[in-house]
Amino acid sequence: MFVCHCRALTDREIGEAIAAGARDLDEIGRRCGAGITCGGCCPLLEELLDKAVSRAAGDRSMAERVMAATAERR
Repeated sequence: MFVCHCRALTDREIGEAIAAGARDLDEIGRRCGAGITCGGCCPLLEELLDKAVSRAAGDRSMAERVMAATAERR
């Protein structure tokens, strides 16, 4: 789905910028150009960023639980 109409950027391209290390709107803009022309996509960019951060935190939590369970078995 198109997120930034000014730059014709999709949610996939935004996700790639976030996966590459973008952690705020300015960094997303520097990496792919989204949000720097009219700003109309900024609320959706923030939503995508929040989801990615939440997902990453969940992944870390799962990894920590697995490591703890493995350590307990030793």
